[in-house]
Amino acid sequence: AAATRTEAALAAAQGEAAAARAHGEALEREAQALRDRLHQREAEHARALAGTESEARARCAALEGQLAEALQGSASLARLNQSLEASLRRMAQALQERAEPGEAREAPPAEAAPVVIARGSVLRDAAAFARYALRRGPLAAARLIAQARVVRASGLFDAAYYLSRYRDVAAAGADPALHYVAHGAAEGRDPSAAFSTRAYLQRYPDVQAGGRNPLFHYVRHGRSEGRSAAPLRSDKTHSSRAIFGERAAAPIGSLPSPQSPFAELQKTAGAVSAAELEGIKPIPPRLPEPAAPALGPMLVMPRWRQVENDVPHANRYDVRPDDSVRPEAERGEAFFARFGLLSDRPDFSGAVAAINAVPRALRLADPHETPDASIIVPVYGQLGYTLNCLDSLLAHESVFSAEIIIVDDCSPDQSGRYLPDVKGVVYQRQAQNGGFILSCNTGAAKARGRHVVFLNNDTRVVRGWLDELIGAFGILPNAGLVGSKLFYPDGSLQEAGGIIWQDGSSWNYGRNDDPGRPEYCYARQVDYVSGAAIALPADLWRSLGGFDELYRPAYCEDSDLALRVRHVSGKGVWLQPLSRVIHYEGKTSGTDVTKGVKAYQVTNAQKLKARWRQVLAQHRPNGQAPDLEKDRGVEKRALMIDATTPTPDQDAGSVTAVLTTRLYQQLGYKLTFAPEDNFLFLPPYTPDLQRTGVECAYVPFDFPLETLLKKIGPTLDIVQVYRMETAERSIPLVRKHAPQASILFHLHDLHFRRLQREAEVSGDAAALRQALKLRERELAITSAADCAIVHSPVERDFLQQEIPGLTSVVWPYMTDLFDRGPAFSQRRDFIFLGGYGHPPNVDSVIYFVQDIWPKLRTMVPGARFHIVGANAPAEVWALAGSDVLVHGRIDELKPAFDAARVFVAPIRYGAGVKGKVATSMAHGLPVVGTAIALEGMGYRDGEHVLQADTPEDFARASARLYTDEALWNRLSAAGHEIVAQYNSLETGRRVLEEAIASAQRARRRR
Repeated sequence: AAATRTEAALAAAQGEAAAARAHGEALEREAQALRDRLHQREAEHARALAGTESEARARCAALEGQLAEALQGSASLARLNQSLEASLRRMAQALQERAEPGEAREAPPAEAAPVVIARGSVLRDAAAFARYALRRGPLAAARLIAQARVVRASGLFDAAYYLSRYRDVAAAGADPALHYVAHGAAEGRDPSAAFSTRAYLQRYPDVQAGGRNPLFHYVRHGRSEGRSAAPLRSDKTHSSRAIFGERAAAPIGSLPSPQSPFAELQKTAGAVSAAELEGIKPIPPRLPEPAAPALGPMLVMPRWRQVENDVPHANRYDVRPDDSVRPEAERGEAFFARFGLLSDRPDFSGAVAAINAVPRALRLADPHETPDASIIVPVYGQLGYTLNCLDSLLAHESVFSAEIIIVDDCSPDQSGRYLPDVKGVVYQRQAQNGGFILSCNTGAAKARGRHVVFLNNDTRVVRGWLDELIGAFGILPNAGLVGSKLFYPDGSLQEAGGIIWQDGSSWNYGRNDDPGRPEYCYARQVDYVSGAAIALPADLWRSLGGFDELYRPAYCEDSDLALRVRHVSGKGVWLQPLSRVIHYEGKTSGTDVTKGVKAYQVTNAQKLKARWRQVLAQHRPNGQAPDLEKDRGVEKRALMIDATTPTPDQDAGSVTAVLTTRLYQQLGYKLTFAPEDNFLFLPPYTPDLQRTGVECAYVPFDFPLETLLKKIGPTLDIVQVYRMETAERSIPLVRKHAPQASILFHLHDLHFRRLQREAEVSGDAAALRQALKLRERELAITSAADCAIVHSPVERDFLQQEIPGLTSVVWPYMTDLFDRGPAFSQRRDFIFLGGYGHPPNVDSVIYFVQDIWPKLRTMVPGARFHIVGANAPAEVWALAGSDVLVHGRIDELKPAFDAARVFVAPIRYGAGVKGKVATSMAHGLPVVGTAIALEGMGYRDGEHVLQADTPEDFARASARLYTDEALWNRLSAAGHEIVAQYNSLETGRRVLEEAIASAQRARRRR
């Protein structure tokens, strides 16, 4: 039977060869027919075609050349058939010889696919050559076909994507790669979701000026030169149109200011056209082997548009938490490609020279200095990866000083020859191979730093890595061991902390998932962090005795260290996801757990289970509820809902919100924050919360609010909601999906009272009627909460009168306390701070400049008035003059407060306490304010502040404080003291505990 099938297969192959010969003959007949037609037309139109005779002959010659190529291809196919036949015969014979007596072995089927593919490729290119040679000439045709072959093999050309997105190409039956190199690139078409033609040409004008195909240039030159592939965002991850629909966020046509890298957004439909999204594929899988000689681009988190530096109208909803990983991965690709480090002829000496030629960005400690961090890099072979690691490490910018210690565990390659030549590192070669654990312990014994950092040699560090890793010890409570978030080179997630199960096995939490998901992006306590990138204080490392050599040569030593940090030293083990590292996993030990050093991963898991049996008994069985198991230590959960993400450098309300997140964490709550109005990931403010351990919700993962509540609602104990409109939308959903949770409604002020006062100042009767309508809404939503939080006793008393039985507390305006700054004589000028999206602040500065400043400037000649704060409208900028300076938003408030002598708060209407007043006094800067500005804060006129309510009185009080040094010193000290007493975090903590307890009691009564 096997022989029969073999004969049939051979016959089929011969048939294919015959068909190829027949096709060649057909081509020959076609060419002959063309010759005959040409001669006939020459006879009929000799005079008319005299000028084109040479061109016709050239075309004929091209066809003849193509025919010769086709015939040559047929001959090659015949040889291929003969070789295939011989191989099949040998295989069949070998199988028959190995068959047991009475057993017939089947010979493998004689697959004709290789022949068909080969024939199809040859004929396809032959036909394409014929077409393009007629149009552009044989040289241009040959060039196009060569470029198409490179493009097809690049890994960046997706034929299915191209045909599905550009239906005209599919309808024409054109070869997609040939179409792209011949027409598509010039028309701005994209070869895949991973490469943007327009962005590449815009970014690199030299490519466009040279008329080069962008993808061909990138593959042949750009990648090794470190140029960016400028990928698109895929349909699955692009958020604007797909998620918002009619509320799509669209960029306005021009930038609001040169300082902003993003366009302001407006909500509008059709921001991204259907044509732009059509045919874009879902997120492709990560590369199975990221270390291939020609490394591919970032595939997992492609971008619709490149945000970094070069695209002026980037969509804010396209910004993702880990955007800095992709450029670093591309730099790694370029470094590998530039020196062929993954090829069979690597240029190690060139790579070392390049590393040494680049100025050191990392601040390397002097030999007599104690560095902040000792970075230990254990090495066993894989010199190319070690050099790639050092390339990123030595170019890494950090506020912390460091030393780099390389421990070579008797590498069998040329590591010992080249690594000692790298400047700025300490190189130590072991006397004999002892394994990963011994290498780490040896390196740590030489460490001089305050912190010991372990970094695998098959890594590449991302911007901010060391700052976030070491900085975490000053931010995260009781941190003893901190680890980085690990990425594969294609951008997919390798690990966001680890879970140790009951049986001693472990999981890399989030492995292969989208790293931008909120659950992977906030600092949290974990069971362990992989030893590829971890840090701990040097004294703690020494007290624990380092990695336990029970686990030699490697594996489970990091899990054991984490368990000892937690259960022996009583410290916390933290993931800091803002510290990011690309890990080319398994380059030293491989990935097969059945052989080599990797086999110790299984046996050492049993040792870990035996040692920590009692502790692990409290863990869940393997794979059970990982999303809950990752937060095993969490006992209380809270959700904070505000309209937008807090911007504490822009408004006082945001300061309150950020400080409240700290209080929840101090009280032991796992806190989630949701910006209900836009669900925007907003750097740097969202990362600022994530850095401290707050999980933040944002598109496209936890949107809208009801989706988030369906996910986490049953686990919540407390929900705190800010602002009336947000509360109106949110509280009903909380009652529906988290009925067990108590609700705190935090009113920054009574909104209707502010509008009522504004209407009274302006004399606007319609606005007054609107304020009264708002009053009913505000009272209704306040009564729906379990506890109302207000900022002044006046507002508390009003609400208790209007809503009998309402539970309410007075919330102190909280602020960090600063030193009082420079003395009276070292200061000058007046200052006002506010967010100008808030109408009372706009009114205040206009009122001050128009009504108060003309009087005040004559009393204090030479003084100036500084207007500081974000979102200043045109009417505020119009106030600027020689002695009125409009600054807009500033990054640091303290220098501005330390330079000024008097803070003015000429607020004429509003409600609630004014955080700007307390913030000024917390810096030691005395205040002159109106009764509205000082309402409900408990500050006494003449003792803590000066109060004035008419333009004349305000000018006199300001001049008096500006010129009377004794009065200034007295108010500065008294104001600083009362803020420390009533506006501290400790005061806020006591009030929050009271509010939670009150809300829980009220909830039980409902």
